Amino acid sequence: MPDPYGHIKIFADLSAETLQYRKSLVQITTTLREKNIAYRWGYPAKLLIHREGKMHVITNAEKGLNQLKDWGIQIS
Repeated sequence: MPDPYGHIKIFADLSAETLQYRKSLVQITTTLREKNIAYRWGYPAKLLIHREGKMHVITNAEKGLNQLKDWGIQIS
């Protein structure tokens, strides 16, 4: 931030449940990054994957793993 606000830092304030949810999807997000597949976090806790012009919503690890399998992508 420009002066006089350069000392101010902004952090995301995430609940313990949200952090745990994101941690449960670390295998999936790591694989997505390695394959250069765009994703972002949605609210409430969900993973939004943009692939081939479509948005895919992942609400749990099992669904995410199945989606990657359907795309022929192996987990790292």
